[in-house]
Amino acid sequence: MAHVLGLKKLSAAEEVKVSNALKSAVMAFTSQWAQSSQRSSARWPDLYGPDGSRFFDPSDLDMGADFDRTLQISFWHQARRSLDECSDIESFRVAFAEIIFGLTQKYADKPEEQPDLLGPEKGIDTSDAVDEILRGDSQPTWVERATRRLHVLRRRVELFDRRSRNKKDRASFCNAENRRTIDLLFWLAVMFDTISAAMTERPLTVSDEDSGDPALSHPSNPPNALTSNTIKGWNRILTKDQQTKITSMRWPLTHEIISQELADAVPVKVLLYRKATRLQTLILQDSEPTKIEETIEDTLMVYRHWNLLYHPLFSDCIENHLYLPARIQSWYVCLLGHWLLATLLIVNLIRCVDQQGLGLEGQKRRRTEMGQAHGILKASVRMISDLARASIPRDDEQGQLDNFHDAVNEGALLTEPWTMILIRTFSGAAITLLEEMRPRGVEHGVSILYVDDRDNYARCEDCVKALWYLGRKSDMARHVANVLATSLQHWKL
Repeated sequence: MAHVLGLKKLSAAEEVKVSNALKSAVMAFTSQWAQSSQRSSARWPDLYGPDGSRFFDPSDLDMGADFDRTLQISFWHQARRSLDECSDIESFRVAFAEIIFGLTQKYADKPEEQPDLLGPEKGIDTSDAVDEILRGDSQPTWVERATRRLHVLRRRVELFDRRSRNKKDRASFCNAENRRTIDLLFWLAVMFDTISAAMTERPLTVSDEDSGDPALSHPSNPPNALTSNTIKGWNRILTKDQQTKITSMRWPLTHEIISQELADAVPVKVLLYRKATRLQTLILQDSEPTKIEETIEDTLMVYRHWNLLYHPLFSDCIENHLYLPARIQSWYVCLLGHWLLATLLIVNLIRCVDQQGLGLEGQKRRRTEMGQAHGILKASVRMISDLARASIPRDDEQGQLDNFHDAVNEGALLTEPWTMILIRTFSGAAITLLEEMRPRGVEHGVSILYVDDRDNYARCEDCVKALWYLGRKSDMARHVANVLATSLQHWKL
């Protein structure tokens, strides 16, 4: 295969290294769902006891040195060593292993090495405490490595194939199947790198010009070679939707139609993240106000497109969650969680532009009068909490995913492969809800809420529950849940 792609054939020793790297990455990824410990089956503890006293104790939720933890730590280090040994090997399998490892949550440091961050319990701002925990995520570097490696490999294959065609050497042509596989793997890397860059405010690894034609990733398109594009080329994703869809689909629908709609929504989700990275770059470069405003409008165009064609179906999915097939439950929960994080990022960026006066004064005034950023934030936070409530494990058998592994069949939330995205989604919503609560008095050190804030309190608790259950496989999720739950205990209805 290597000679057909114009790549160096691996030696026997290199083949062993590559094989070990891929296997180790898969084992590190799957060990997150190890099921032998009490933690893997624990249920959410109430925040308050029957007598109204504080019941939630973060120290009870810490993960001990059990077999699951030992296994996860061992496989994580093994995967990292194996990938480092392959750093200079040209291989698509190494890139794929790096992608898998990039989605894998790293174990937490030993308790004595962790910062003591429990929000108001230690006199620390809750938002700052959560941000400090999230900054400990080092895994995006693996997604960057994979994307850069695939970018180089894909270009080499293209150049070799072009030279072979010029020489009319048909034996060396890259056939359509191989080409399609390479393009799909590259699109996967671009998609992950785009999301990772937006989440962590890092620069994109692959520029818009080098990322290929994203419109061709639309599931409705026939396979063919990708071509170079400009920034505007990404908007062809919307054009394709507009050509094939008139209005949003609504439940009930056949499983096939829902699956197609979810597949069509994926590129739109990635497009919003791409717009977020573009806006981040312009803000950092202190670009011209006109250019920033054009990018904001371009970004909001994607948001409006989603609201028109996809939002109603996702709302129906949440409302009818228990009636959906297990596969659809898992798919829409992950996809919607990703989209909603992107909307939170967009709100923060628009507020940054307006607060720092980076845009046009007239546009800023119009956004303020319309309450545009606040409206998007409020709608997103409500939908995030609704998603949390629908997807977390229940106390009955309803909501269990038939034919799914025991490690994830209690709730669709547990099937998310890239845990970091949902950690940021639910923590962002929970912090927003905490900040919106208004105390009407203090009793025994606890702020008493207005009755009007009952909904915010319940929604915030749903988000914390979601993080707590994600903590079955993620130390970071459990740590964030502890901080937010401790903060929530300082409020009472």
